[in-house]
This record gives sequence, C-alpha cells and structure tokens, in this order.
Amino acid sequence: MEPPSVERTERTAKGARVAIYFAEEDRHFAEVLVRHLATLRAEGLVDGWTEHTSAAGGWRDGEGASARDLVIFLVTADFFADDACQNPIDRARGKDMVMTVLARPTNLDGTGLERTTILPRNGRGIMSWRHPEDAWEDVLAGLRERLTASAHEVRRKAQWSGRVTRMTLDHFTVFEHAVIQASPGLNVLVGRNSTGKSHALKAMYALLRAPLVPSESGSFEGKLGAVFRLASPTSLERLPGVKGDRASLDLECENGRARIRLAGPGEPTEKTTDFSGSRALFLPSREALSMYEGFTSAYERRELSFDETYYDLCKELSALPLREKSIGPLRPILAALEAALGGSVSLSGTRFVVRSPIGDVEAHMVAEGMRKIASVAYLIRNGALTDQTILFWDEPEANLNPKLVTVVANVLRQLASLGVQVFLATHDYLLARELSLASEYHTAPDVEVRFFSFHRENEVDPVQIEGSATFTGLSHNPILEEYAAHYEREQALFYSPEQPNKERT
Repeated sequence: MEPPSVERTERTAKGARVAIYFAEEDRHFAEVLVRHLATLRAEGLVDGWTEHTSAAGGWRDGEGASARDLVIFLVTADFFADDACQNPIDRARGKDMVMTVLARPTNLDGTGLERTTILPRNGRGIMSWRHPEDAWEDVLAGLRERLTASAHEVRRKAQWSGRVTRMTLDHFTVFEHAVIQASPGLNVLVGRNSTGKSHALKAMYALLRAPLVPSESGSFEGKLGAVFRLASPTSLERLPGVKGDRASLDLECENGRARIRLAGPGEPTEKTTDFSGSRALFLPSREALSMYEGFTSAYERRELSFDETYYDLCKELSALPLREKSIGPLRPILAALEAALGGSVSLSGTRFVVRSPIGDVEAHMVAEGMRKIASVAYLIRNGALTDQTILFWDEPEANLNPKLVTVVANVLRQLASLGVQVFLATHDYLLARELSLASEYHTAPDVEVRFFSFHRENEVDPVQIEGSATFTGLSHNPILEEYAAHYEREQALFYSPEQPNKERT
C-alpha cells in the first residue's frame, strides 16, 4: 500500500513551491504549519505545497525534494522512528532551501538536519515554549525572511539581461580616460562640483536611449547632442575634450555594446553597435511635475532651453496609469512612496494633482521635494519605471529634508533588489551613508552597491574615477573630508580661549 501524499495545487504568481515531510503522528502540527503557509501564499511568497507522511511504514516522495523550491522537515522523535525518513533527507542534500521545524525538542545530531536552518530560531521545540503560538509566529517570520530573500535573488538573476556592465570615456569633456565598472544594483557617484558626474550619467543615458539605426527620429550623435543641449545637436565637436583629441564613448551591457567616436570639425563621426537596447529613465536634479503642463509642445517648438532629459521625462509622465493589478513587483515601493506623500498622484487634465484625505492638491502647491517623490510614484503607477529599467537620477536629495532622504535611500535599495539598475550622483552625506551601511551590514534587501569618486589631482588635470564597495572605502571623498573639517572647526571654537565662561564637558 502506497502511503498518502496530499497535493495542494492552488498556485500564485512566482512563489516558492514547498514540500513538507512529517510523521503521521504529527499531522496536527502539519495542519498548523499549512495555515501559516497559506498566509505566505497570500503574500505571493508560496506557490502551493505537497504533504508527505510516513504512514504505512514508508515515504512517498512524488516530485518531492528534487523539484520543490523549499523543503520543510517538521520533526519530533516520531519522525525519526521510521528508518525510511533518511530517504527524503538524503534527497534534500545540496538544495539551497531546506528548513527544519522542531515541533517538540528533538536531538538532531547525526540526522543530517543539524546543519539546516532550524525554526523556531532559539533551537527549542514549539511545545517547549510557554506560549506555543509565539513559537509559530517565529516560524512564520523565519520562513518569510528566507522566502523573501530567495525571491529577491531570483528576480535579480532571471528577470532581464540589459544592464550596463562598463562605461569607458576617452577624451570626453572633463575625462581623458576613465572607466566605470558598474554594479548590477546600485551605483553611487560622488565628487566635487564640475567633476563630470552628470556628464557620465547623461552619456550612458544617451547611448541607451538613442535609436539603434539612424532614422528620422534621430541618431546616436543627435541624441548625445540633445541630452547635452548643444546649440546644434549634431555638432559634437562643441563638446570639449581634455586635449582637443578625438573623443569616444564605449558602453558595454549584458546584451551588447555601443561605441561612438566623436571626430573634430569636418571629420566623420564613427559609430559601431552590437546592442539590442535597454529601457533607460533619467530623473534630472530639478523636478518636472510642476513644469509638465505644455512642456512637450513648447520644447518641440524650440521655445525652451532645457536639455532633452526633461523632454523625455515629461513624455514618460504623459502615459496613462496602469490597472492596479498590472503594476507588478514594484507595488510595495509605490505604497511606500504614496505613504510618504500622504496620497496618490494622478493627471487631471493637463496638470498633476496629489489626491489625499484633505482633498486634491495641484502639483504647483506641493513642496518641491515632495514633487520629486510624486514623480517617481507616478512613473511606477503608469509603467514607465519597471523592474527592467535602468534608472539614472541626478542629485535625488535636492530639496529633500533628511527624513525624506532616508525614504529615498530605502526606495532605491528596494528598486535595486527587484532588478532595477540604478545610477545616481549625490553630494549628500546621509544618502551615501544610508546606502553604504545597508551594504556593509547586509541588511535586507541585500543588494550590491558600488561607489565611485570623481576627482582631480589639481584643477587643470583631467578627472579620474576611483571605485569602492563602500562609501568610506573611497580614498578621495570630499563629503567625508568636509564633514571631518566641520567637526574640527567646531572643536577649535569650543576649546578656543576666546570663549570665556563656557562650560566644557
């Protein structure tokens, strides 16, 4: 007689499949565990499960450990009373996600489960807790953390393959030869003013957004000239080079490569590409929500002297919002942004409004920093910003108070964890440190962060780029240097003999 196995076939979007192994004597524990798995299924972390028991003196594995994403062994002494229990344990070896839930205190030494993730996390059986319901809550929390981390990793690896891997700038504006070896997650550019941070962001963005084949809609050189707002977009010789030499940009992505060699006056521009394109979105340092009304038509009539990143952004903002169920994995980020904003964003006629419990507030009446938050929220809501986007953001901290800077830092990390590759330029200590600390201490979501310092040896030298995995690891760090100088000035004033009757502690 073949032992029973109960298959739960209800499926949700991209959650983990689970196999549960337990002794038939412990079925009442399994029923409680299944109720908690149903909670995780409602959260999208679990996508159905099978139950495997030791009834009739054996184990039915079915698809079992080899096909499931998560294997849970629910154990008491009764579990190990059947010698056949070793079969599913052996089949689970080498899997990434194997977890052991102790229903009653049980010695796991030599069982093969002692090195798995054990819940509850204090290593004691559920029934040894004064309040077993608290132990089950700990089990639920442990499962949620592991499944969430796994979901982030799966999305990061499998969703798409269009991220930037390397950008080389030769004899281009302030650079003689500089390389950005990009992280697939967060890339943070720091440096003094006029060291080319925005130039690097715009150069990458222009090559990503330019049409792959020259047409009436434009070309590589035309897009580059428009993004840098040259008087004549195709006159790239107006872009300064360090020594007046021929300049080149070489953009390498996971799915190809684009290279443009900029010639001097009267010489042809050379372009080579083996590049399938990636979706890129640029957020300038100034918000665009309040200037949206009439901007695109005025820009097309050449009545406005803005670079083309503003025009592109206003066109992205013009898209209608998606249906709620179509927003996808960025929905939690949208909820966090709208919570910080105190309402949702919508386009009413030709103007944006923030809809809140106190009524509709036009974008012009919303604080400028909050308008930046509102722009990002609407770009998620209308599908312009997805988990397959490369996001360029120039000075996201501009016009934000420190509390909102931490919100933005968390949003950037969440975006990166879901697959968005982010490039940002900042002068803000709090933003840089928040991103660095999360990376250094691997706080969830754990995303790869890379910092780049743009610096000169002296004012007439070309800009060089230094990379580091942490903010404090940069040897050229003007933000930290100035904060240290500020502290020293404060100490000098505090201990100055010219400060009489000052109580010193």
